[in-house]
Amino acid sequence: MPLVHGEKPEDGVKNRRIGKMVTDLDGRKSLYSTAFYSRDEFWEIYGGNEYTLMKEKYDPDSRLLGLYEKVVEEQ
Repeated sequence: MPLVHGEKPEDGVKNRRIGKMVTDLDGRKSLYSTAFYSRDEFWEIYGGNEYTLMKEKYDPDSRLLGLYEKVVEEQ
């Protein structure tokens, strides 16, 4: 998997393996801990189309950060 947001190669090795295994088993990793996903992979797993519709409806001025930015980029 490619590195995300400037992490070192050894960062998140086990977390990445767990995330991949859970996804391979058609499950969803809880997002309470560090997540290592590309933007496309994240939205494929966590409902990007639905999220976009909800975000546009309830935050039309984009005042709040998006879920990917909060969870993966840790902003």
